[in-house]
Amino acid sequence: MPRGRGPTPRPPGPPGRFLVGNLQDYEEDRLGFLMAAQARYGGLVSFDKRTTIVNDISLAREILKSRDGIFQIRENFLQARLTDADIEETLRARMLLNPGLRRTAVEATAPQVARTTREVLRDWDNAGGVDPVPLIEEITSRAVADYYFGGDGQALPKPVGALLDALSVVIGNPLALPPGLHSKARRRIRRRHRELKEIVVPLLCLRESGSEARDDFAAQVVRSRDPEAGQSLERIADLLIGAMLAAHRVPAAAGAWLLMLVADHPHVLDRLVEEAHRFAAPRRLASCPCPTLLGVGDETCSGGSDSPRYPFATACVYETLRLYPATWLLARVAAREVVLGDYAFGAGHHFLISPYVLHRDEASFEAADSFRPDRWRGRAPSSTGGFMAFGHGQHACPGASFAVTVLVTMLLTVVDGWQVNRLPTTVRPNPRTTLLPDGLRLAFISRASAGPEVLPGVAQRQGQAVAI
Repeated sequence: MPRGRGPTPRPPGPPGRFLVGNLQDYEEDRLGFLMAAQARYGGLVSFDKRTTIVNDISLAREILKSRDGIFQIRENFLQARLTDADIEETLRARMLLNPGLRRTAVEATAPQVARTTREVLRDWDNAGGVDPVPLIEEITSRAVADYYFGGDGQALPKPVGALLDALSVVIGNPLALPPGLHSKARRRIRRRHRELKEIVVPLLCLRESGSEARDDFAAQVVRSRDPEAGQSLERIADLLIGAMLAAHRVPAAAGAWLLMLVADHPHVLDRLVEEAHRFAAPRRLASCPCPTLLGVGDETCSGGSDSPRYPFATACVYETLRLYPATWLLARVAAREVVLGDYAFGAGHHFLISPYVLHRDEASFEAADSFRPDRWRGRAPSSTGGFMAFGHGQHACPGASFAVTVLVTMLLTVVDGWQVNRLPTTVRPNPRTTLLPDGLRLAFISRASAGPEVLPGVAQRQGQAVAI
């Protein structure tokens, strides 16, 4: 891979070790390595001859918001290499998702998410504490399947999870064999993908035939597709599968971090109580099976102006995504020679951007290591150039509003009905794939069974929950 060219040599960076370069140190502590590299070497850091770490927020935005095809994503969700034609077709197909994933559309999922949250928490035996990620993953996966395919989606969470588990073995694994080789792990991925498509494609055919009325998200996408532009049902199936994979574990990880941070800050929990009771009031007072809708505001973090109806819960979600962005690393490849900052890079050069690192930049966020939801009161993430939990530009996550809606709904439902205690375990961010809270254990105690004298937040101060 060509060295950086131009008036200045390639960016500074750690010298690395003999033969292995920086790979060993990076693999031993990915987040620590990136944070240390930013602190010592600044906005552009050379990882090796073919890879540069981008820690400068303005340069990161330049890369992510580029619309001229210079900075590309060269692999699909199966890690198969994409041609230029594939990339253009994928971007056109992604536009089919936008109408159905806008805030005004997805906030209608709140009632179902609230019901699912109550069902899941009632079913889980968590007296001794549980890892909240599988619990929340069940909530998010059921919410996604229901929104995408209505009642037909009940069979989808399990095979989606199976494909995600198969992919997790190779994603981020420097020792994984390339996709083109028929390793055991790659064969498992192809098998799980095939099994999932065998469920999804017939559901799309059913929506195309119109034999039975369907008005779910998948039906809207099918009706909007252009077969003459190559948008076959097979391609639409992969489009929706990729979206379901992204909406399965990523928001579940964010939800686990969210509940941990809220449990760690009793004053935050106390302030959430009023919004939680107001959220659930229609169900209680009018015997309505569902709460009011959300109006989470800031349409996909890209300029929406509506204020959220539950501002503090929404602020807690954004602050969690700032501190612990589940998608903690973004990668782009230069399609041709490009100048970035004071350096020139050749075609094929790789750029790594870590929202985890950028979100801890004191120049963008005061007290960047602290959990301060109030920094988002009356302030949309789109107004802050450093907030990159959903990416930026044409590759930004189309499901951002869906994720925020699910997380706000889940949080308010939990706070209204359960006391959340954190058990005395050491929690470490695990960046192997999605940023997961390894070691986290939470106990959920029903407020109804605990009695009216136990209110959210009070139990921690009474010693029923342990310190961090």
